[in-house]
Amino acid sequence: MNQNIKRIAKHYGFQHQVKKTTEECGEFIVALSKLANGEGTQADVLEEMADVMVMLEQVQYFLNIDSGLLHKTMEAKVRRQIRRMNQH
Repeated sequence: MNQNIKRIAKHYGFQHQVKKTTEECGEFIVALSKLANGEGTQADVLEEMADVMVMLEQVQYFLNIDSGLLHKTMEAKVRRQIRRMNQH
């Protein structure tokens, strides 16, 4: 994990960064919705996506979530969705 992300997380603390994560997720949702409606831009989505991903790395740090376990869980979710798609 990027040392600067850890530094930011330590500086602001868990409670603050959890609140900030929810705010960033909301901004990402708005940007994505605008793009889907033809009102926003891909650049807007990119900016908000980057913010969310930085915040998620901080949450991962705070909760001591192993990167390998995270990726394994993501892969399991992708496989589950592919199975669902193949059933229909």
